[in-house]
Amino acid sequence: MAITAQDKTDLIRMASLIGRQRSILSTFEAELVDDCVLRFRDRGDRVNLTPNERLVLCDALLAMEKAQAEQAQADADAATAMRGAA
Repeated sequence: MAITAQDKTDLIRMASLIGRQRSILSTFEAELVDDCVLRFRDRGDRVNLTPNERLVLCDALLAMEKAQAEQAQADADAATAMRGAA
């Protein structure tokens, strides 16, 4: 199935997150994200994603975004604590 504009946005977001958030994904999810991002990079709009790939990619993106948000909050909390200790 051809990719949608949302799929493109999601693949670009996954490409930026996978380097920092790979460890929270299963090996299968990380490999699928890598594969789909590479296919998108190589084929652009001509890349096809199966319904099953879409489901796994959606779950992986949500998990990576959640981990990213939690890390950002932890960093902000640590910065606040450092300012309070000074």
